[in-house]
Amino acid sequence: MSIISLKPPKLLECLPVCRSSDAPRSLSYAIVLLLLSNQVTLAADKGRLAELKQLSIEELVNMEVSVASNTPQRLADTAAAVFVITETDIRRSGVTTIPELLRMVPGVQVARMDANKWAITARGFNGRFSNKLLVLMDGRTVYSPTFSGVFWDRQDTLLKDIERIEVVRGPGAAVWGANAVNGVINIITKQAELTQGGLVAATSGNEQQGIRARYGGSFGDQGHYRGYVKYADHDAGESPDGVEDDWHDLRAGFRADTVSNNRNELSLIGNVYQHEAGQRISLADLQTINRVVDDRTESSGANLLGRWSQILDNNDTSELQIYYDYIQHEEITFDTTQHIFDIDYHYRLQQRAQHQISWGLGYRHLYDKVEKNAIVSFEPEQRHDNLYSGFIEDRIHLFDERLLLTLGSKLEHNDYTGWEIQPNIRALWRQESGGAWWGSISRAVRTPSRAEHDARFDQLVLPAAPPFVPLPVLVRVVTNDDYKSEKLIAYELGYRKNYSPNLQLDASIFYNDYEDLRSAAAKSTTTEFSPTPHLVQELVITNDLAAVTYGLELNLDWRPTENLRIQPAYSYIDIDIDPPDEQNVRTPEHQFSLRTSIDLSRDW
Repeated sequence: MSIISLKPPKLLECLPVCRSSDAPRSLSYAIVLLLLSNQVTLAADKGRLAELKQLSIEELVNMEVSVASNTPQRLADTAAAVFVITETDIRRSGVTTIPELLRMVPGVQVARMDANKWAITARGFNGRFSNKLLVLMDGRTVYSPTFSGVFWDRQDTLLKDIERIEVVRGPGAAVWGANAVNGVINIITKQAELTQGGLVAATSGNEQQGIRARYGGSFGDQGHYRGYVKYADHDAGESPDGVEDDWHDLRAGFRADTVSNNRNELSLIGNVYQHEAGQRISLADLQTINRVVDDRTESSGANLLGRWSQILDNNDTSELQIYYDYIQHEEITFDTTQHIFDIDYHYRLQQRAQHQISWGLGYRHLYDKVEKNAIVSFEPEQRHDNLYSGFIEDRIHLFDERLLLTLGSKLEHNDYTGWEIQPNIRALWRQESGGAWWGSISRAVRTPSRAEHDARFDQLVLPAAPPFVPLPVLVRVVTNDDYKSEKLIAYELGYRKNYSPNLQLDASIFYNDYEDLRSAAAKSTTTEFSPTPHLVQELVITNDLAAVTYGLELNLDWRPTENLRIQPAYSYIDIDIDPPDEQNVRTPEHQFSLRTSIDLSRDW
C-alpha cells in the first residue's frame, strides 16, 4: 500500500505574507489541509496503526537493548545509564535530522554550530569533534579515525526507517572498544520486513526542502528487501555577516533480510551519499594577517555491511559481521580519502548454571590518504593502520537472579599506542519492591588519531607589536609521535523504579577521573624568511592535562492519563581540569527539558 504525505508548499509559503484580515481563514485552511493529509496517510496504511501508539512503561522497561552489553538484555536489567529513543519518539519529535533527535536524551549535550554542523557529546568535553563519544549505525562505527570525532552532517538515513536509537551515557569500552569513553550511540534501523510497500514524503518551506521515497518487497519464502532515496536542501542560517552555510544532501540505500528455519538470519545493508555544505573559516596568512574565506566542502561515500546470525543446535548463538566503508572529503584545508574494512565475530553461550559467557574477536584495516597543502600537511601522506581486538564477558546470576554481576574486558592493539585493556565490572540488584540499584567501575581509553600523531598545521598569525615583537608570529601546531591514549576510570551508581504502571524514575550519578588529556606545550620561537620574515611559535600536542567530572542525571516518565505523557529531565555536571583550561570546558552545568505528548483519539 502506498503512503503519500505531502505538505502543500504554496499554502505554507503564503502564510507569512497573508494580510491580517485573511490570516485566520488562511491558517484554518492550512491546518485543515495538513490534518486531512495526515488522515489520508493513516487510512491508507491501517496495518501500521498499532505502531503509532505510545509504548507503555512496562513495554519500555521490557524492551531489549544491546548497546550496554554484548548480550541483548531487558532495559530494566541493564547496569548502565541507558536511554532509548523509540520509533514513536522519532515520529512525534517533528525534527528532520538525527542530531536534533538527540536533544531529548538526558545528559547528552547538543550544540548547533552553524546551519550544517553540530557538536554532540555526553557528560562533558563538547566540541566540533567530540572525541569521547562513539557512534554506530547498525553496528558500523562512524567515528572518524583521522580527526577523532563524528561528522554529524554526514550521518543520515530515512528517519521513518529507524527502529530505535540506544544511548549509553558513560563508558562502553568493554563492549565497543577504544573511544567509547563518555558514551555510545547506536542507531538501529528496522528490518526490511517492517517496511513493505511504498512511501513518498515531501517537505517544503523557506528553510528546508526535501523529498524521500522508499519501496519494500519480498523474495523467496522468508526474504524481504527495501530501497530508498532521499534528497535534502537546507538554507543558510541567519547571521549578521551573511555566512553561506547552506547544505545539500543526496543519498540512497537498501536493506535485505532473509531467515532460514528461524535459526539463520542474513542481513545486507548498503548506502551511498553525496554531501555539499558551505562554511566560513579563517586561514593563517602572513600577507594579510589571517584571511577569512568562504569555502564549500564536498563529501561522498559508500558503505556495505553484511551480518550473519545463527542459533546453533545447543542454543548457543554466533554472529559474523563484515563491513566496508569508503569516505571522500574535500575542503580548502584538507582533502582526505579513507577505506575501512572491518570484521567482527561474536559467540554467546546459552546460560549454563549461573553463567552466561560471550566472547569475540575483531580486525579492522584503515587506509587513509591526506593531500598536502600550504596550511595542513600529514607525514606520511598515506598510511595503513591495523586494529586487532578481542573481548570476553560473563554475566553471573546470583541470589535467585536478584543480583546480576557482569565482568568483562576488551583487549585491543593499535598501531599508535600498542596494547590497550579496557575492563569493567557492573552489578544490578533487584529489590522486592520493584526497584533496581546498579553500579559500575570501568576503564576506557581514547586512542590517538592521525591529526594528533602525523599532522602539522598553521593555526593563525599574530600581528607584530614593536618593539617587543618586531615581526608577525605564525602559530604552528605540530603533533607528537609519543602522544599517548587518554585514559578514564569511571564510577557510576544508578536507580530505576516503576512506582506505578504510569510512573517511572531513572536516576544516575557519576564520577570520572581522566588522565593524559590532550593539551599543547609551546616550544622555542624560531625565525623564517619565506614568504616574508616572520617568527614561528610551535605548539606541540601533548598529554599534560588531567580532569575530574561528576554529576547526576534524572529522568521521569509519567502517564497521568492513557493519552497523555509527560517527561521531565534534568542533568548536572561539574568539570575540574588540572591545570585549568577553559577551552576544554564547553558544557552547560545545568540542563532541564520537558517533553509532552498527547493522543487526541484513536486515529489522530
